[in-house]
Amino acid sequence: KARDLLQAAGGRLVRVFQEADSRVSYRPYREASAALMRLLRTGLSPPHNLSVQVVEKASIDEAFILVTLPATAPAATNDLAHHIGSSRSYPAGQTPNPNPVPVAGMQSWVAVNGTLAWDLSVGAAVAAAVRAAVQQSLGLTVSVGVAPNKLLAKLASRLAKPDGVVVIDSVEKVQHMLNETTVNRIPGLGGSVAAALTSAGISHIAQLQQHSQAELAAILGGPQAAAIADRLCEAGWGRDSAQVVDKGPPKSIQVRLHGVSFWNSGWSSTAQNVLAQRLHVWR
Repeated sequence: KARDLLQAAGGRLVRVFQEADSRVSYRPYREASAALMRLLRTGLSPPHNLSVQVVEKASIDEAFILVTLPATAPAATNDLAHHIGSSRSYPAGQTPNPNPVPVAGMQSWVAVNGTLAWDLSVGAAVAAAVRAAVQQSLGLTVSVGVAPNKLLAKLASRLAKPDGVVVIDSVEKVQHMLNETTVNRIPGLGGSVAAALTSAGISHIAQLQQHSQAELAAILGGPQAAAIADRLCEAGWGRDSAQVVDKGPPKSIQVRLHGVSFWNSGWSSTAQNVLAQRLHVWR
């Protein structure tokens, strides 16, 4: 029956790796994942390896990379990054986003700054280098999203599948992607949250911009509604303050067979005027 359903959809049935006793073997996936992460951390050739600041393994086939620009990055681009409220890298002792635009002010901000763009060329170059190195060394295809923060990079990497790069380097592109992406694509949301939003007529991420935190909390209900609604308000504008962090070796192994994400952040900066770019690589 599974074969019939797959064939009707244009797919095909393939056999997974098996142990000697016919149990499914995840060893090849784990080995490929480890090789991929090693390549991302230490396997790129100059000058691209010098741009990689942090690599965060998100799953067996997904990673975030923080890419930094030199201190000569344009001040205007850093100012843009500073006010959006994004994933950022900060020197010790610095306070993230001391003067961010509040969510309630984002509609006015976008109306005024809707034509702004920023330079993610370093991130795009690293993305191309990663794809070429992974293909040459491992024989694997990866898709890459290049964007100002982890949320946007992850969403961009989905658009880049099955074999491409999507660079989100302007306010216009952010808004377009949010208009085209459904709410169930927001990372970390349970199916019940997406279902509740869809039932309330909120099917795409940009539609969250039309609702207050209180309205979203009322739609969701439950003890965690207020916290989830806060996050949805941020996501509705493509905002994400999560940072790329090298978490080290996992304490347990969880297998998720999807893609690798790589991200570049143009909306992100440090007090030293270093523009952080994030890539989301998806296998």
